[in-house]
Order: sequence, then structure tokens, then C-alpha cells
Amino acid sequence: MYSIKSCFICILFITTVNIFGQIDNFNKSNQLRQEAIIKYNEKDFKGFLQSAKAASGLRKNHPGLFYNVAIGYALTNNPDSALLYLNKISDMKLFFPAEQDSDFVSLWNKNEFKEIVKKLNSAKEHYGKSEFEFELNEKDLLTESVAYNPLTETFYISSVHKSKILSYNKKEGAKLFYESGDVTFGGVYGMKVDSKNNLLWACTGFLPQVKGYAENHKGINEAVKYDLTTGKVLNKYKIPEGEHLFGDLVLNANGDVYIADSRDNNIYLIKNGSDKIEPFFISDIFASLQGIDFSSDERFLFAADYSMGVYKIDMNSKQISAIQVPDNLTDLGIDGLYFYKNSLIGIQNGVTPHRVIKMNLNENYNKIISWEVIEANNKYFFEPTLGVLNGDDFYYIANSQWPNFKRDGTVDVEKLQKPV
Repeated sequence: MYSIKSCFICILFITTVNIFGQIDNFNKSNQLRQEAIIKYNEKDFKGFLQSAKAASGLRKNHPGLFYNVAIGYALTNNPDSALLYLNKISDMKLFFPAEQDSDFVSLWNKNEFKEIVKKLNSAKEHYGKSEFEFELNEKDLLTESVAYNPLTETFYISSVHKSKILSYNKKEGAKLFYESGDVTFGGVYGMKVDSKNNLLWACTGFLPQVKGYAENHKGINEAVKYDLTTGKVLNKYKIPEGEHLFGDLVLNANGDVYIADSRDNNIYLIKNGSDKIEPFFISDIFASLQGIDFSSDERFLFAADYSMGVYKIDMNSKQISAIQVPDNLTDLGIDGLYFYKNSLIGIQNGVTPHRVIKMNLNENYNKIISWEVIEANNKYFFEPTLGVLNGDDFYYIANSQWPNFKRDGTVDVEKLQKPV
């Protein structure tokens, strides 16, 4: 049985049918959602409901769109359908402020509504048994990822804002592992340790939240290979054409590195010992590519898309399919994704509440047959992001604090906490 530890820095049936039309559905759904907002503001509630239903029908288990449909039904005197859609959301163990939403005033006195509100509110309660592992003193790091070397029992923590990597172990505490000082070296995102080859791999690149960011930094992006003992940069890999943002990566048993590009939404490959980066999976399927991980036999690569859900890629055929999810689960808003004993652990920071979930797969890895929340509403949570498995233990960043780092480059210093 797994145990879950938060590195609270404070480090606390699917088929391929219509798979290549999903990005079109995503774009059309967004368009319909905007149309629905316009109709709502014009008090054309029948038109709002029509557009909201159409938008929801193009997306799988999208709780925000379900909520809009519920509003539409409530405002057009169809309480039973409104309650049906609110209940769908509550079954997902998510919170929406229906109790305070005047759009549901026609439902406020109904017992069914009151019961649904209880379920929605229960999603705000703490659930889980994550243990505090360690914290860092520097509050303005904007921590994104944690990696682990089991040979030395050392953690590595990436800083987006300060463009550096820290190490931590119980004997030495926190130390600087790498800091470039070069203004063209971006923030550090996903990382992985290759203990067999004594390497640390890191994704680097620029966002406005990186200290010293300038417009000419946009699109500068590299995967960096470090010597794990000395911290020396052994090689850098970048794609010269286009704009890229390497967000996360995973290694196979051979030491090959697979990288998820969150800007062009493709997957790239650096073969062990190679001096070049090459395309591995190029498609128009993804909208917001995030975490990736292999099945234990490395036959499949799983990928989380923040806006589209979880996918499976066959490593031999490169055939891709969306994972089927039960009606009471949304697989949207997942950042970090990790394969563990025929299940997927997802760090889901795109829903309320932010949470860590475990999704159990069928034997073909194409359907989630059950799921559970393993941590939610932890007192340290402030946008949990990425993590690392070590045997049965899962360590993860509990409070990256992304909302405190603004797109204009400013930092809400007074609200910063110690990273866990």
C-alpha cells in the first residue's frame, strides 16, 4: 500500500473515435461558452441555456460547464434538470458556491438543493494523510518540481522565479545545487533524476514570472543535463525554431528523456548519449500538455492535458487514445501525472479544491474503473504542482504559490510562505 508524503516546500473504454476532432470540439466549446456569457448578460436565459448545453456537450465531464447548464435550467424554470447537473458536480467531490449564487434562488427552499449544497460544501473539508516532509526558508522561489535521488536520499527542488535548483537531505539541509547567473537561463520546471547515470535532467524556460524576464526572453527554452555530483552542466538541448516551453519530462529504463512541451503541445525525445533533441509525438491533439509518465512495462506513455484530460500513447505504434473516465470524475486540470501500480496519481490544481487523486485503471489501461481523493484541502496547499514517487512514497510540492507571482513580473511579497 502506498503512503503519501507532501514535500511541503512547504514540499508537502476508450477508442480512437473522434480523437483527432477533440481539439476542434475544445475550440468550438470555448466559442459557445463565450456566446453563453453574452446571452446571460443580455438576460436571454433561454439562449444562455442553449449555448451552455452545446458547450458542455462538446467536452467530457467539464464541471464548470455543468455549472453553467445548471444555472440555465434554474433560470428557465426547470428545477429538476438544474438539480441533476448540480448533483453531477457534487458527485465529483468538487466545490461550487451554489448556496450563495442568486441564480439558484428558485431552488433555495428545495430539500434536494440543500442536500446537494451539503455535498458541495463537504468538498471544502480536509481529507487525506499527507505528512510534512520539509520546508525551505526562501519564500520567493516559486517552486514547481521535486526530484529524488534514492542513492543519496537527496531531493532536488526547482525554482521558476529565481532560475535555480536547490538540493535537500536530512543531513545537510537545503543547499544550492545550481544557479547560472546568466540572464538567458530561464526558470526551472519539471525535473527527473537518472541515478544510474548520475544525472539530473531539468526543463528550463521563460515565463513573465521569472525574475528578470524581458520580451526578448520569450521562447527561449532548454532541457539541461547536469552531473548529479558536481552540479556541472553537461549539455543543453533546445529547438531553434518556434516558441516552446518544456514543462515536464520522464525517463525510460534506457535513460532516454521524453519531454512535454506545454507551448507547442508536442512531445520530444533526447536519446541516451545523444547531443540532439528530436520530435517523438507531433500532433494537433493536445491543447495544454502537462505531466507525462510511463506504464511500468514502458509500453505506454500517459499524458495529462490540462484542458482535455488524460491520454495514452502506444510507444510502438504511436497510436493515441483518450482515457475513459467515470461520470463522477473529471480528469481536467491535472498538472503532475504519475503511474503507480496500475493506477495514475494526478495532482489536480485546475479544480476546486486543489487535490491529489488516484485513478485506478483497467487491465488495458484505457479506462478508469474507480478513483479516490488521497489529499485535499491540506493546510499547506497553495497550488500543488509536481511530485516524485520513491517506491510506495509520493512526495510533492504542496505550495508552489503561483498566484503570488504576477504576469507583470511583480511578486505579492507579503503573502509569500515558506515553500513546503
